[in-house]
Amino acid sequence: MKNISNKTVTYSLLAHINDHSYGIKDLSDIFIPLVKRTLAKMGENGFIQGEHIKEIKTNVDEMCHLDIPFPLLDKILYKISTDIRNNQGTQFSIYNDKSFQINNYIFIDYEEEIIKTESEIEKIEYLFNSYLELKGVKASPDNSLFEFIDKNRIQLFDYFVKKKLSESEKDFYLQAEFLSKIKSDPILYKTLCRIYLGSIISSFLAFEPEELTDKSDKEFVLDTNFIISLLDLNSNEATHTCGKIVEICKRLNYRVTVLDYTIEESKNLIDRTADSIETAFLSKKLDPESIFNACDRRNLSKTDLQRISAILEDTLKNEFSINILYDTSKFRNMAKYSKEYEVYKNVRSTNWSALHDATAVKYIQSKRGKVCKDFFTANCFFVTNTSRDFKPLIENENISELIRAEDLVNILWLTNPNVKLNLNNDELTQMGLSKLISSSLNSKLPSSKIIKELEENIRKYAQHKITDKDIIRVGNRIADKTLTNLEQLNKIADKDPDKFIEKLNEEARKEEKKEKEFFNKLNKMLKDIAIKSDERSKLTKELLQKEFNDARTSLEMKTSEKITALTKDKNEEINNLKIQRFSELNAIKKSYDSYVSKKSLIYLGLITLPPLLIMLSFIIFIDFPKIEWIIVGCYVVYNIITYFYFVITRKQWSLLEFYNTLLDKNKNKIYSKFSFDLEEYHKLEKEISAKDETQTN
Repeated sequence: MKNISNKTVTYSLLAHINDHSYGIKDLSDIFIPLVKRTLAKMGENGFIQGEHIKEIKTNVDEMCHLDIPFPLLDKILYKISTDIRNNQGTQFSIYNDKSFQINNYIFIDYEEEIIKTESEIEKIEYLFNSYLELKGVKASPDNSLFEFIDKNRIQLFDYFVKKKLSESEKDFYLQAEFLSKIKSDPILYKTLCRIYLGSIISSFLAFEPEELTDKSDKEFVLDTNFIISLLDLNSNEATHTCGKIVEICKRLNYRVTVLDYTIEESKNLIDRTADSIETAFLSKKLDPESIFNACDRRNLSKTDLQRISAILEDTLKNEFSINILYDTSKFRNMAKYSKEYEVYKNVRSTNWSALHDATAVKYIQSKRGKVCKDFFTANCFFVTNTSRDFKPLIENENISELIRAEDLVNILWLTNPNVKLNLNNDELTQMGLSKLISSSLNSKLPSSKIIKELEENIRKYAQHKITDKDIIRVGNRIADKTLTNLEQLNKIADKDPDKFIEKLNEEARKEEKKEKEFFNKLNKMLKDIAIKSDERSKLTKELLQKEFNDARTSLEMKTSEKITALTKDKNEEINNLKIQRFSELNAIKKSYDSYVSKKSLIYLGLITLPPLLIMLSFIIFIDFPKIEWIIVGCYVVYNIITYFYFVITRKQWSLLEFYNTLLDKNKNKIYSKFSFDLEEYHKLEKEISAKDETQTN
């Protein structure tokens, strides 16, 4: 059950992405987040590189339960790699030889949605298993609710891969009955609708769609049951589906055709129903897809049906703009001697109906005129709105001439999922899921002939001896297959009417008792479920939330460690650059200082040497007594100069002090002249000295 649940989570996530993403050019973009999530999980588990993308495919298939084709995966991976490189660096890279590298890639965009969906699916599974228990059926993988919802995807897959219409051999009556009962719960039913839509989206992987354009020459030939649905003489969902197909075909300039033979058969069917509408009762209640049920829903009388039949051609032409092919004698003659006709005689209830279907197939084959291996190369189809099982008439390479209405809607949406079709996701899911439910419920009903015979017997022998409510109860027993031997019941009516009435009342009482027991159990089950579901949901959410938080914390720690390592490497690189810069500045400063030192010594010599020479001259050439006065005068002058020097500079006069002042002044001049940044030099000197002291300590 876990694998099935994982697949349903994927389906729900696909639908969520489709509903909440913008700028999607085609459905392949919807699969990008699934691949991103897989890459993130691979990286989290230490899988950081691989020799080929088949390793990624294996992980995607295991995580999502999808068989994603290599060309699509290749396209998605290159798109992810390009987007990351443009926005976030190189967290994921793929190379020309299909090898790849995952560098701590993080993707947690949809984790909370997944946690929520898993909780909802678990609740639905629990409800369905409890429902089976009420019905006395053991829950098992064979009784899977989600396999039933996946049925349309399987049909589409068979149509594209096996080239035929097919039906599952499994009986999904209980699943359909359960879904019909929980339709009133908007939350649960919305979850199931998302799963259904995701299932249809996943069928995109089974073929490579080409966007259908207005230039296509496709023609769709409508079957009798399609016409009946189009006239709103079927269920609401069938009418909506068939109406949408005609609307889409008109938008895309496809040709929609009805054979005169089909109009003839449709009129006969409506007229026969009109003749028996006043006596039909069970048919109205049992089969939601019957004309009787539509008449009951729309409150149509015999006269109303006869009028619909009389104006059928005008309605098709004027209201729906459908082309009518009036002369089909050529194709009827071909059909009479065809293998298709022989096969249909074993499938349809009358030879008339068998010849009709064979005629339509011959028309389709003549329009195609060649071998058509897929939907896109075939230019003509016979569209039917029935759940009948159509086995391939003749084994060949051709894709089937027939296509179901629900399959056609899905294909049209998959190939062009935009506003051009005027078909939103809610419409698609409501139509598809409702059709799935009604088809499964109706598939196990007795033949219309047996039900009609039972109705006639009730009218003849029990019309005023059994209530309408009890007749409905008998109908319910027929519908859920509790009462199966209707032929025997009809025989009793002919032989012993009283026993027939007694038998009907007995069946009605059984159903009444069964209903009471069922609803008592159901009420108890719902109370238990309300308690257990809250507890399980809370526990599940806490566990999943913890798992999610642990994963996120792990990723954050890895990211932090990587950032720390990068920061350390960056700091070392910066320190090396600082040392290199300081060395350059220091060399320049030393050359400047050496030059200034020499220059200052020259200036000092020029200033002090003349006075000394003058003094020496006086000593050599002047008499001794005068020398004393000259020395005394020089001393006085020296003291006066020293005094004024102190007053001006606030420094004691000395030859060394004068030299240092001169040196500093010349240094500043040369630093300024050559734009030497002394502040940067001292700052670097301080930082390097501090770092050396730290390392020493």
